[in-house]
Amino acid sequence: MKHFAYLFLLFLFATACTNDEKTITKSPNSSPYSSISINWELVSNLVEGENSTTRAAFTFNNNGKTTLGNDWAIYFNQSPRSIRAGKATDGIAVTQIIGDFYKLSPTENFELAAGEQKTFSYEMNGPIIKVSDGPTGLYWVDADNKTVTVGDYTMLAFNRPE
Repeated sequence: MKHFAYLFLLFLFATACTNDEKTITKSPNSSPYSSISINWELVSNLVEGENSTTRAAFTFNNNGKTTLGNDWAIYFNQSPRSIRAGKATDGIAVTQIIGDFYKLSPTENFELAAGEQKTFSYEMNGPIIKVSDGPTGLYWVDADNKTVTVGDYTMLAFNRPE
């Protein structure tokens, strides 16, 4: 009887620790975002006329047959750098939520047609000097708060002479 009580308590503990509210889909092939590839590139650590300012860029490629609208966001982690207000390219807003947690979100008129490629640059304070400073752990969140990891993401090599 004592073993039964322990098993029952273990069962209660295991079921109490589960969370069915939100799951991140790890299979990007089943999502509407599976045809979108994303590259990130360090453009420059030496932005002209600015002291300690870095410019980086995300490039979106729509390899699918449908248009990507503006009903999504991408969340990611990156070495903490303050985003310079008003220095993002039209079409995408980059927001530092807290610490190393950031959000990419499209503006109202954003649209990426099938077969189209767009590059969005942004500026931040402080240099990016190693790969671990760049964005990692990217995931999509749609209008219904469903999430899926970004399946086709590449951080381009740091090959500029600076």
